[in-house]
Amino acid sequence: MVENIIIGREDKSNDKKIFFIIDDDADDKEFFSFALAKTEYSATVLTAKDGQEAIEHLEKNEDFIPDFIFLDL
Repeated sequence: MVENIIIGREDKSNDKKIFFIIDDDADDKEFFSFALAKTEYSATVLTAKDGQEAIEHLEKNEDFIPDFIFLDL
């Protein structure tokens, strides 16, 4: 299941960046989200546990286009 996390200040503009984190380590995903929350930016962070889950999410949501994708290789 893909998780959706809203981070940062409330931003009514379309300036909010979308991050897609694909990692099987929950601590790494939490660390990345925590670090991003410490910035001045607002963001939506979606996480997937592995590549299969990420691909399934992308196939089901064709309009989902993240600004950044981080992969654990």
